[in-house]
Amino acid sequence: MNTAGKIGLAAGALGAYLAAPAAIGGLTYHFAFKRNGIQTSKKVYDIIGRVQKSRSAKNQAEKGTQEEKAPPVNIYREAANWFIKADRQNVFLQSGLDNKKIHAYIIEQPEKSDKWLYTMHGFTGSPIDMALVAKEFFEKGYNILAVSMRGHALSSDDRNSMGYLDAKDAVQWIDYILEKTPDAKIVLHGMSMGAAACMMTLGEDLPDNVKCAIEDCGFARCQEQNIGVAEQFIGKPARLFGMYLNGVMKALRGYDMTDINPINCVRASKIPVFFIHGEKDEVVPVKNVYELYEACPTPKEILVVPGAKHTMASVNGYEDYFGKAFEFTGKYVL
Repeated sequence: MNTAGKIGLAAGALGAYLAAPAAIGGLTYHFAFKRNGIQTSKKVYDIIGRVQKSRSAKNQAEKGTQEEKAPPVNIYREAANWFIKADRQNVFLQSGLDNKKIHAYIIEQPEKSDKWLYTMHGFTGSPIDMALVAKEFFEKGYNILAVSMRGHALSSDDRNSMGYLDAKDAVQWIDYILEKTPDAKIVLHGMSMGAAACMMTLGEDLPDNVKCAIEDCGFARCQEQNIGVAEQFIGKPARLFGMYLNGVMKALRGYDMTDINPINCVRASKIPVFFIHGEKDEVVPVKNVYELYEACPTPKEILVVPGAKHTMASVNGYEDYFGKAFEFTGKYVL
């Protein structure tokens, strides 16, 4: 190969090397933060989940033993049916941040109640994912506001923010509740990404009407969480993915994963917090809940449900979960 050819080859290799970060960052941003990408991600997760479930069942059959007690799925199905049949109102608010229309379902008590539960669902989810929590609190006399997180369900923003902007929206939703019920006593509840949003809401200037918060399987730091998930699939190169993704996010949204740190907001909390996690959570490692709990300066409690995987604590540990949740909220919502 002549000199010109070598120079051309080197230039091509350098161009590919420089283009790779942009391509990788762009693809990762699409599948983790864009609405249509999130929908594709959900389908992939569902397929992976079915494969893992099939393998687990096969392994248990070969061992001739049931290592884990099957969760009472009917509890969740009953709650989902209740949510679907409930007298729900579709409500939209126009975000003061960017004029996007953010959606929520409201389920009010047949007789006036000053108690409100504000729920935030997880990544790839929708408000119905919070059906079990909503049903249990409704039966305790709470009105329900179940928000559609950005990039999900009926909210108009086509981009997910991993709870970062949702925490800002929460302040507006709280104002909305207070317009309806000026003397409202509000409990915040979030699961997974929604738990991150719930915790980041604690860093906002909240009215005294917000009495306490429950976070279920939330992460302490978004950068650490996303890299940890990616490492399960691609190993150490996941750190490069995180760096490239941050660059894309910073350019497109003005913030990146290093700005999404629920633990910093937990440190600033002025209200009591109940921290919940599944012992066998493979998505958000259980170490997160201990670190978050230690960081909280206000009255706090912690529940780690034995054997529960990601977002399954309320099902696997149903009695403990809700027994302790209502014992906790009962101290502050009188």
